[in-house]
Amino acid sequence: MESAPYFFQVRQMTRISGIRSTTEYGFTLVELVVIIMLVGFIAAVAAPRFFGKSAFEERGVYDEVIAAARYAQKLAITNRCTVRLTLNSNGFTIRQSTSASVCGTGADTLAVPHPGQCRSPAAGNNYDCNTPAGVSITLTFGTSPIVFDSLGRTTDLVTRTVQVGSKSFDIVGGSGFVQVPP
Repeated sequence: MESAPYFFQVRQMTRISGIRSTTEYGFTLVELVVIIMLVGFIAAVAAPRFFGKSAFEERGVYDEVIAAARYAQKLAITNRCTVRLTLNSNGFTIRQSTSASVCGTGADTLAVPHPGQCRSPAAGNNYDCNTPAGVSITLTFGTSPIVFDSLGRTTDLVTRTVQVGSKSFDIVGGSGFVQVPP
């Protein structure tokens, strides 16, 4: 009698010391169908989330713009001089005054070094970052640039709402606080 391949053998009867025992090998047809259904469900529901990266890119840019706004505000307080955060649809930059003599005159032209690295750097290691394709930055209230004074507030005291893709946050003018919704 010819035996079936290993993975198709369902039961094999063996006799050990006069005691009859059963050893099972492989899967039953019901088990195979359930596994195939589970793999199909995972492929249909979970897999597209791993291959679509636009939501991840949008969240990354959102977090990076929030960090840039907070960094610009803290840099203005630390340097006791104005710092300018410029937001546009394809990116954002941070500039600071070149010296205390031009502080507050609007001559914020010195590039600010990025403490890490932009997701999409425009130039060198400065805080001059681009957004990936499909992700844009807009101000739904207020105008750009946002200039932080030596107290960390915006110089015009206007609260701005920054929209990155489908997510938004506020920069409170009177304090410079970056308010992120829960």
